[in-house]
Amino acid sequence: NTYFCMTEVLEFENVIDQERLLQAFEQVMECHEILKAVIYKENNKWNQKINSKSGVSVKYVKENRRVTGEAELLTFAMLVQEELRDNMNSNVSIGLCQMDHVNYCIVSINHLFIDAYSFRIIIDDFIKCYEVNESVHLVRTASVNEWAKVYEQYYHQNSLTEDITYWQSYYQVEKSSLSKAYVLEKSVFADSDKACAVVDEDVVSKMIKNGDQAYGIDILMLTALSAAVQKTFGNQKVEINLENFGRNCIYPDIEISRTIGWLTNKYPILLEVKSSEKWINRIIETKKAIESVPNRGFFHDYIVNELSLCGDNMKDPQISFNYLGQYNESYHDSKIKYSNFQLENGVDSKIQKFFDLDINARVSENGKMYIDLDYNRYEFKKSTITALMAEFSQNIRMIVDEVF
Repeated sequence: NTYFCMTEVLEFENVIDQERLLQAFEQVMECHEILKAVIYKENNKWNQKINSKSGVSVKYVKENRRVTGEAELLTFAMLVQEELRDNMNSNVSIGLCQMDHVNYCIVSINHLFIDAYSFRIIIDDFIKCYEVNESVHLVRTASVNEWAKVYEQYYHQNSLTEDITYWQSYYQVEKSSLSKAYVLEKSVFADSDKACAVVDEDVVSKMIKNGDQAYGIDILMLTALSAAVQKTFGNQKVEINLENFGRNCIYPDIEISRTIGWLTNKYPILLEVKSSEKWINRIIETKKAIESVPNRGFFHDYIVNELSLCGDNMKDPQISFNYLGQYNESYHDSKIKYSNFQLENGVDSKIQKFFDLDINARVSENGKMYIDLDYNRYEFKKSTITALMAEFSQNIRMIVDEVF
């Protein structure tokens, strides 16, 4: 009964053609077969496979429901998500609704099979298929299985000495914990609360135009975040789990830029905050810290979990950060847009939380940046989280003003 899904709300300029909508999604599923994956139990073990003959399909929920207000739309979105809870023959769930004469399509996809970047590709391909309204050539790159074979071949053919030395040394460094109002034995999603900060489009525009070329948006934001954590919690060294899309492949013989599946790459970094330094110097230090990680952290999980070469006293970072990119890059002339509604992913309430502070940021269709923070309401005071988010967004503005 456990489920985990991602959800987006698409805004249609015109009335939604339901038959055309379904055909577009079916075409996307034919191209990206991972959407036909099923999980099954055999010999008391869980397995995953592509089952093209199983009839895995798009699941419709409600059609053309009229909702009044954002709260009712969000409630309807939860119904769309929950269709994936027990339905083993659907990895895609769709709900259609109208609000204030605007047509919305809520799309929820099983997160067990794909990462957030894959979701972006799937939605973009759907928009292309729907708007062309005929057979479209969709670009696909190597499959997840092909990528996994190259990954395995690489670490068998290379000693990974530099990576092993780096991560063994990293886990010998003592890290201080964030102070909490109350420490729970187990933190689950049922106890989650949310905080959100919005960065105005003029600031975001300067970041994208200038910062992305010089340093990278993620570096600027990590600098702002680490300084905010230091100001709020007092930690001089801030450990952050860095999550990226994993498509910047280090293997020259395989193309994975449009591969659908779980390729997300995660690894920790430790940033020392020097509050007396100018922002430009802090940005440079953040960049150096990230660039010092061998192979962009690709082999961190393998070295830590498979080879168990970093000892038994390791702890995951309490903070995770993921910059999801720009959701206003594609289809400027399209009649289908990503909406500005900020939906929560559908997660079974009894699942244990992955991080104490889980932060995601993205640039929406309106050019603003939305920063979402998920935390346990019983472990952290709301006033503490509010102060952290205010400091974070203020630091972003200060960086842009000082550096650009």
